[in-house]
Amino acid sequence: MKVKAPRGYHFMKKKGKFKLMKNPKGGYKKHKGSSLSMSVPVVKRHSKWTLLPAQPETLYQSDCLDNARSLLNKS
Repeated sequence: MKVKAPRGYHFMKKKGKFKLMKNPKGGYKKHKGSSLSMSVPVVKRHSKWTLLPAQPETLYQSDCLDNARSLLNKS
């Protein structure tokens, strides 16, 4: 499933880990490792859960997961 970055941010991928980066005042422009969305696996069974790498200081944990939850609730 594709998850969009929160408004005003974009994802950065480095060494298999994702972080959020605030867009510059001029707006988002594609650059190495950047994306406005990321692929997230959908968990079908609790026993198969795999946590995505994230660091506590990133916005990923709250904003991205809230975005993913809202997408899942729509289906």
